[in-house]
Amino acid sequence: MVVTTNGPPRHAPRTITAAEIQAALGAYGLRPRALVIYRRTARVETDGGVYALTAVPDRDAFVRTAEKIASYGLRRPFAVPYVPTRTGRYVADAFGRAFALAPWLAETTGEHAARLGDGRWVSPFLTELARWHAAFRLPVASRLFWPEAEALIARWEKRRTALVRWADDVAALAYPSPVDVLFAHVQPDLLLALDQALAMAREWHTRLTEISTVDMTLIHAYPTPERIALTAHGPLLFDWTRAEEGPVVRDLLAFWRALRIGPLAGAFVEGLQAYRAVRALLPEEEALFSAAVFYPAEPLNFLERYFAGDMRAHMIDLTARFERVLQNFYAAREALIPFDTSVPFEERPDVEQK
Repeated sequence: MVVTTNGPPRHAPRTITAAEIQAALGAYGLRPRALVIYRRTARVETDGGVYALTAVPDRDAFVRTAEKIASYGLRRPFAVPYVPTRTGRYVADAFGRAFALAPWLAETTGEHAARLGDGRWVSPFLTELARWHAAFRLPVASRLFWPEAEALIARWEKRRTALVRWADDVAALAYPSPVDVLFAHVQPDLLLALDQALAMAREWHTRLTEISTVDMTLIHAYPTPERIALTAHGPLLFDWTRAEEGPVVRDLLAFWRALRIGPLAGAFVEGLQAYRAVRALLPEEEALFSAAVFYPAEPLNFLERYFAGDMRAHMIDLTARFERVLQNFYAAREALIPFDTSVPFEERPDVEQK
């Protein structure tokens, strides 16, 4: 048997081993011939075909997901189904861990198409995702989310205070660093984005207090392009081992964050309209989604570590890193314009010149 490991060392946390794979495959009556290990997933060539074997973090939750996938697939293929063991179970146990088996898809993925600038698959995918979300709608009491909304607003308000304080500190410096100077130029733009995010977060909180239930559904949680196979029958979403019940916004945000920097940001905006045509976003969902996409997470994360003194790299490297973060920030801001043309949008500065 040939074993190849890609990614972190074999002993890294959550990395599956050849022994675990061989034991798990026994539950399916399969014998491995060659393996390629990708941390928690392995490509397995067996005497019965080529499969993906993935470690399952929550056995019971995954079994419920696999059963729903099997039921949904009878009506409309969208989620790649899992293979039952010889005893009819959707998980195989090996060395105290649970594993799931699915066909290995040889088709092109959304990630490959994105690298080529091909976004024709984005709208069809979001259309099918909307159908999936609608099929598993589950109303939940909205009051359960009040504390979460209040905590989010409090965190963002704290970061706003820090953003203002950092600007005052930089203004008082006699000899600011290149990062300090660049920050001073872009701070108003970051503040504008954060204020927009805060306004929508408060709107989300207000909406929650005005309704009795919110919609949950079975979400994939990580529907990124590398997990989407582009088949002749349409896009198929695979690796559902971490699926759970949650708000549709989580799936949409995960997909948006994977596409926002690059040529397919516009394709996502068009695809979101296709999603809405099948499953309209509720007002509280629109508010939460807008809050999350406007929030300048990456620049604030960088600045928080920088001003705390947690970055030990050379100033040239720090400046280059901050430039990349800001370029991504402004690129994403441009892509956001179609969401709401009434939102004020700052003129994009030449970051390199700054």
